[in-house]
Amino acid sequence: MPKILVVDDEPNIREVVVRYLRRDGHTVVQAADGEEALELYRRTRPDLVVLDLMLPRSEGWRCAGASAWKDGCRLSC
Repeated sequence: MPKILVVDDEPNIREVVVRYLRRDGHTVVQAADGEEALELYRRTRPDLVVLDLMLPRSEGWRCAGASAWKDGCRLSC
């Protein structure tokens, strides 16, 4: 199963998404902000990133444009 990184600053939303993905058998890691997301991405190399573009301080948009994602990972915003 693919490894998925879920990034959202709203804990309730993040937990619902994580719960559904785990229920379907995926390995899931989660982050609450862009900085944590990029660090987890570098450490865990997920196959897919589900990213909230409306993170505080435009972090979502900055993360979406980060060069770190350009190694074959799929980014879903």
